[in-house]
Amino acid sequence: MKSVVISVIMFTALAFTNSAADLQGLPAEISVNVIGCQQHPIDSAHVLLLGSAEAEDLGGGDYRFAEVYPGEYELFVYTTYSDLYREKLVVGESFSRTHLNVMLCMCIECASEVEVTVVDSAGKKVKNALVSIPALFIESVTDKKGRATFEVPAGEWEFAATANGNSGATIGVVPFFDPGVEPEPTKLTITIE
Repeated sequence: MKSVVISVIMFTALAFTNSAADLQGLPAEISVNVIGCQQHPIDSAHVLLLGSAEAEDLGGGDYRFAEVYPGEYELFVYTTYSDLYREKLVVGESFSRTHLNVMLCMCIECASEVEVTVVDSAGKKVKNALVSIPALFIESVTDKKGRATFEVPAGEWEFAATANGNSGATIGVVPFFDPGVEPEPTKLTITIE
């Protein structure tokens, strides 16, 4: 397995809206949109305000804290395959709604090798099939033995394949591993019909 060096770049933008209720110290609603470098939404992230609670996952990379009272908080955003994003957030009486955009440019820190073999309904290996991991925006073409290899972060991922107008998909679970130990590659088979 080859080692992959990662870099994590994060971008945050704040937008505030005011109302008459702001002056009374009422709770604010905070929404957070978490996206990756290529503008794809990141679901199943952990979005927390220290001293408050975990955000409600609305899907599509959107998260919401319904009632956050004025005060100082630390916002934490992370996934199982990213570094921790951390920012101080002051919820004051000057706004009732805050929207944050968090961009996590994550590459693979502790990636595992995944070998995907594509076969047709008769079990024959299919060369030149397009294999992709849609959530990660990664794709490859199978070799003459019907295989494509990926470096994939730990987690549960959908692997899809297409060839000659036929398609198929499977869910693959890529295990976590100790970075000091060389893991065995995860092997998956996709049957296209």
